[in-house]
Amino acid sequence: MNRREQAEWRRERLLDAALGVFVAKGIYRATVKGHCPGCRHDPGLLYHYFDGKETLLATLLEERSFLSKLRRQLAGATDRPATVVLPEMMRDYPQVLAENRRLVSFF
Repeated sequence: MNRREQAEWRRERLLDAALGVFVAKGIYRATVKGHCPGCRHDPGLLYHYFDGKETLLATLLEERSFLSKLRRQLAGATDRPATVVLPEMMRDYPQVLAENRRLVSFF
C-alpha cells in the first residue's frame, strides 16, 4: 500500500470510528478524543484530516449519507424525465437506507 492509499485508508477508519461515536453518544456529547480510541490513533491525527468535530460530521453526512447517492442519481438523470427517475429512486431507497443503517440510526 503506497502512502496515498494508506492515508485514505486511515481517513476512512477515522470516519468509521467517528460515526460509531456519534451514534453511541450523539453529536453534543461526542468529543474529538472520543473518536480516536476506536481507531487506535492519536487525537491529533484527526486534525490532520479534519478541522474539528463539525467538519468531521459534515464529511460523514456528505460522503456517507444516502443524500450523496441520491444526488449522484439525480445528476446522472438530467436527460431523463422525472416520471422515470423518481420511481427508480423510490425503488432503490430501501436498499440505500439498509446500506446506511448506522447513519440512519444516528439521525
